[in-house]
Amino acid sequence: MDVRPFTKRAVETIRQSLDYVAAHKHDYVGIEHILLVLTAPDTDIAVAKHSDLAVSCARVRELVNKQITSGNGDGSTNVPQTPQAKQLLVNSIHIAKALGHLGVNPEHMFLAFLDLESEPMVQLISDDAMVDVNTMRRQLTSASELDKYTLPFPPGIDW
Repeated sequence: MDVRPFTKRAVETIRQSLDYVAAHKHDYVGIEHILLVLTAPDTDIAVAKHSDLAVSCARVRELVNKQITSGNGDGSTNVPQTPQAKQLLVNSIHIAKALGHLGVNPEHMFLAFLDLESEPMVQLISDDAMVDVNTMRRQLTSASELDKYTLPFPPGIDW
């Protein structure tokens, strides 16, 4: 059985983050670009589709948008990922595996973002009174939430 770590929804998250890269004329893919996709309202891949998280996701988006400035890039989407973005993706694989899931979904990516506690963007969001990071983490790791979108990880398969 050929197991790929990223689901179609996770790949679409990464693809859509490139739209934000181009729109802001950045010459890199950062955690902020991925986070804007993860918190976008009314999309199938967004964490915000979890109704209990919609308000917090809207606030996270607002905070991220305040931090982003336009860059000097040419709008190309053929750009490298920052070390933080790479770490987020690697950590999302570890989270999916730890939860016993077959592949990485956007929810795992968001949990990986929350685990980057030393990052200024994460600290900004964690310090905001309108965002309860612990509640977000708890809701996303609950079996009832993730099981709607994730297949169980079969025993004996090594990524």
